[in-house]
Amino acid sequence: MNKKYYLFCLLLFISIEMFSQVAVPFAVRRQMYVKGDMAMIANNIVNRKDFFNSPNSPYDKIDDKAKLNDQFDMQYVDIDDDKSTFSSSSANLILETPTNKKIVYAGLYWSATYTTNSSKNSRTNVFKAVDGTREAFDRIKIKLPNESLYNDIQGKLIFDGHEKPNFKESAPYAMYADITELVKKLNSPTGTYTVANIKSTVGTISGGVSGGWSILFIYEDANMTGKFITTYDGFAGVTKTAVDINFSGFQTLPNGIINAKIACAALEGDLNLLGDQIYFKSEFGKEFSNIS
Repeated sequence: MNKKYYLFCLLLFISIEMFSQVAVPFAVRRQMYVKGDMAMIANNIVNRKDFFNSPNSPYDKIDDKAKLNDQFDMQYVDIDDDKSTFSSSSANLILETPTNKKIVYAGLYWSATYTTNSSKNSRTNVFKAVDGTREAFDRIKIKLPNESLYNDIQGKLIFDGHEKPNFKESAPYAMYADITELVKKLNSPTGTYTVANIKSTVGTISGGVSGGWSILFIYEDANMTGKFITTYDGFAGVTKTAVDINFSGFQTLPNGIINAKIACAALEGDLNLLGDQIYFKSEFGKEFSNIS
């Protein structure tokens, strides 16, 4: 029986109006062989606020009339009814036969546009800071399944566009933290994960306010096939001009059927904007395949 070898790519990128480039080259974060697989959960940390809806009410229009985040007053999602947090959102990790699963790696990522604490559109295409402060964004909180208290997390910087001329207009950042040991202590890794206190601009900025988080889990299961999993992270600005993101260091068997699975995370990707998409091809491939 041929082993299935799976590829995992974690991409953090943002749509910028006038510029496209790989700001931080994508490099291997973790690489391992497991009998098991991977899973990912994620959620937004900001959402529209209007006369009829709070940010905690999902915006789930998926037709051609769905608005862009540029067109909304974007504010923090905060679901936890906890005065110690200013933002919070959650997602559920669901695994089949969870008693057979053992988490061997859990990587937490968070990212947002963060020019200032808050901003408004004073007139057409003119954005003015309401609160010009820009605070540290490397410390957040996470509440694990079946726990009542938050854990404090300090992350490692992947990218900060605040002082980069080509990214300064929306000032995106991306952070990473290894939370494997926290997850391993749980009786069961499945259930609700809540992430809080992610910093983002709120209000309106050029290009739109955006922010959120994702967690990648790699797990073992003796009943599953073997897989070689590689995680990458970096930061690329993407516009109407395509950007090539090159990966290396991923090995497959020289013979037999190879199945590839790709997972990714993107900051900003409006439904009705053309060009927000990912294509993939191998070194020897002639054409790109559209990933959906």
